[in-house]
Amino acid sequence: MFGNFPVNDDWVFVRQVEAFSKGIFTLSAELDPSFISQGFLGLFWGQLFGYSFASLKVLTFIVTLVGLLFFVKILKLFKVPRNYLVVSGLLFLFNPLIFASAFTFMTDNYFLTFTLISVYFYLKYFMADRSMRYAVLGSLFVVFAALTRQIGILIGISFIFAILPEFIRKVKKRLTGKETIPVAITLSAVVLSLTITMLWPRFGSNHMLILTEQLPQRVIQMLLSVHYLPVFLTPLLFMSFAEGHYTAKGAVLLVLIGLMQLYALQDIATKAEVVPLEWALSLS
Repeated sequence: MFGNFPVNDDWVFVRQVEAFSKGIFTLSAELDPSFISQGFLGLFWGQLFGYSFASLKVLTFIVTLVGLLFFVKILKLFKVPRNYLVVSGLLFLFNPLIFASAFTFMTDNYFLTFTLISVYFYLKYFMADRSMRYAVLGSLFVVFAALTRQIGILIGISFIFAILPEFIRKVKKRLTGKETIPVAITLSAVVLSLTITMLWPRFGSNHMLILTEQLPQRVIQMLLSVHYLPVFLTPLLFMSFAEGHYTAKGAVLLVLIGLMQLYALQDIATKAEVVPLEWALSLS
């Protein structure tokens, strides 16, 4: 699993870290994600353990475990029972996408971990009497997430929308003061992330955001990939049947899963090829 060979497209990211180590900080034209946070993390790790594929895979695995830790911490904030914590943690770690990405140097798990940490601190902000340090920490990891993948800015934007009603009420009552600080901090994090992403030098064409001509195709692919959902709903289905009074919920999930499988068959029949054929067949 930690073999010294590339997996998927992670050779591009490994080569970029090697370029960083040689003082070349211009991003490759092959890179679509912003990658900057992950690149510097890989740079610091490589100074200690080398820049091989195997070494950077170990770093990804450690980052994935950190993501698992904060996932469990988020569940604890909502007082999820201990037995469900174990099951949820295992489902998280052995999610096919997360587990497979844990042994690459792709951006998936780095972005996921930064997102979970940011969400955790933002939740702590709401649960700890609006403590400003949690807003700062949450916004810091918004920057890390957005500098790994550009869509990380949506975490900060979501937080702003969450606190906006309270902020508006304070404005109407002329009680604004420290209430403006978390909005300003988060907005600054979003703007800073976008600015760095847009100004960071790249070779060739700049892929910092989705190209407008690709937007319709991306939306269609997103709608056609709904049949991934059954894979992640199946454990919830079994857990729902485990408790007698959750049978109705389990039945609803069963119907939903059946519909998704029919959708997968339709995807195969129409040869949409949104995902590899063997994936769609296994789902069906």
